Amino acid sequence: FCSIFCTISTSDAYFLLQSQSSAMSIPGWSLTGDVSAPPPHRRRVDEPAGEVSAKLVQKMVVLLSKMVLKNSLELRELQSAALCTFILERNSNEAVAGSNGTKAHNDRAKELREASKQSEIEKLGEPHVHCWGNIIAAAAQSSRASSEDKDALNAHLGSVAGVKELEDSVLVCKLKRTYKPDKVKLIVCVSNELKPVMKVLTKVLRASGGELKRGVAPKSGAERELQSLLDGLLQDAA
Repeated sequence: FCSIFCTISTSDAYFLLQSQSSAMSIPGWSLTGDVSAPPPHRRRVDEPAGEVSAKLVQKMVVLLSKMVLKNSLELRELQSAALCTFILERNSNEAVAGSNGTKAHNDRAKELREASKQSEIEKLGEPHVHCWGNIIAAAAQSSRASSEDKDALNAHLGSVAGVKELEDSVLVCKLKRTYKPDKVKLIVCVSNELKPVMKVLTKVLRASGGELKRGVAPKSGAERELQSLLDGLLQDAA
């Protein structure tokens, strides 16, 4: 019994020595800190049961408001870098044509959904491509477009066999309301291969009275209201 115990003890001692040797073989580039000191134990301090202080709630509201405003600004910056934005007359030929294209797509898609014709819906493509096609067609007929501009726009339309061909090239084409009831906002984003067509379209839209917006868009009404509330909250807390 003694010999077995001694053998086990000797083996255990060898194993412990080997483990200690392996643990200490840390690479020279790895920071270790004070390995002899135990890790600090942080005690969690909670609010008393059933109590959430008004100060804590106020701090959370301030932080969330700042995060929302910061993210909104960064989103507007990204949009200004990626999107072309125009302000058009609501009753302009291009705005009416684009709106009609989107509506026609949505109406047709609704009919097909009600008839359970999913494959036909997929063939319709995306609504923004129909909006793009109608706007290009309207711009090609504009009296403000030169003969060269009309040829370029018609050549683009003639080179496309169907809407599915443009889904990877026309990324965004959407009309949105503005705070002025007689104006609409046209937002467009196309791939590099359609940049020449976009250049011609921009020329025609501007010649027809459209305004190309540059730079970062101003704050929305919700952002301005939130900023005002945040400023008041910070002033009361000071």
